[in-house]
Amino acid sequence: MTKEQHYIFRIKDSTPESMPLKKLLDYYKRIEQVFSDVGLHLIKISEGSHVGTLRVDNGNEHRIKERCEEIESGTAPDKAKRGFDEINEMLKKDSTTAEFSACNGADRKLIDFPGKILDSRDVQIRDMMTFVGELYYIASDLSNEDRVNVRIKTGDSGKVRCTTKRKIANGLRGLLFEKVKVSGHGTWIRKELKPWHISDFEINNFTHIKSENLRQSIDSIRSLGINWPEDVLSDLRVLNEEEK
Repeated sequence: MTKEQHYIFRIKDSTPESMPLKKLLDYYKRIEQVFSDVGLHLIKISEGSHVGTLRVDNGNEHRIKERCEEIESGTAPDKAKRGFDEINEMLKKDSTTAEFSACNGADRKLIDFPGKILDSRDVQIRDMMTFVGELYYIASDLSNEDRVNVRIKTGDSGKVRCTTKRKIANGLRGLLFEKVKVSGHGTWIRKELKPWHISDFEINNFTHIKSENLRQSIDSIRSLGINWPEDVLSDLRVLNEEEK
């Protein structure tokens, strides 16, 4: 039988005796948000510095590791991000920090909750921006018939929530699960010790990014009808020498 994997959530400078029950439950409610689709169970609360021991459903250990990596990289689902942020806000008010670790002989820390060392001032920059990603969601905004909600999965900024006009959305519908380049106005937000992420992005324009292999790219260039010199490399070397 496979041995169960246990994890601990440790709140520093706090004990179960000193923390009101409501606040204790609020912390674990947010931990449940971070790992809501994984299946964690609280099995013990230890004395001393507050330590809660949790058990994961069998076979879900890899999902714990994946979620911790997503939290660190800023690519976790929105619900998990909110849980992480709210825990840090609570810790900041309580002037302490916390950590989530795996129990495997020597505790192995998976997530830091910096809490009190966070700078309360978020950095926000709103400007024109362009980014590339896969269009994976498009749906009408039930609260405004002229607006459409769009989701784009990017490599650097994770999943970006966007909005756009219905006219632009009609053009995007045929590109679902395709790579697109979108332009518009958005807000870059950076919280202390966390990567930048894009917020409230308004799509004003888009371009379909076609995937081409080398042969297709060469054929596309040739189809432009440009009168290339017979020996392009030699001509480039001459130009470089003249510039020197």
